[in-house]
Amino acid sequence: MMYKQILLLATTLTVYACSNPFGSENRPEPGPIVFTSNVDQKNGNMALFTMNDDGTNLQRLTNDSYSYYRAKWSPDGEKLAFTSTKNRTSFKGLPIFIMHVKTGSLTQIVDLGLSPVWSRDGKKIAYSRDPRYGGEGRVDIHIFDLES
Repeated sequence: MMYKQILLLATTLTVYACSNPFGSENRPEPGPIVFTSNVDQKNGNMALFTMNDDGTNLQRLTNDSYSYYRAKWSPDGEKLAFTSTKNRTSFKGLPIFIMHVKTGSLTQIVDLGLSPVWSRDGKKIAYSRDPRYGGEGRVDIHIFDLES
């Protein structure tokens, strides 16, 4: 019975991922490569960096005592959505932020979430959240409308 439920869930998620407006597997990222590293952080925190796909133009985007994870470019290539330990209030997830890359300004949009993904039109962000965190692996998918 458990195998059938897992197979059904996997099939449902696959169909949803292939037909939803948040799917990103078939489109290239619009900006340089974005990644996290703790290469020069003495405290072990993860900073955000960008670089061209040939390894040139390495740019550090964050330089503070927080960690940053799972950054994704907006479709227009001007903003990044990511999670961070900045303003963290719970171990049930991380706040989600948007950074305007040219100015470096940050806007927190969600208190608890994981894995933000932009809609193709850049007007919404989907993210996951485990209401029980550490429970049985169930996650809820939420959508944040940036225009409301």
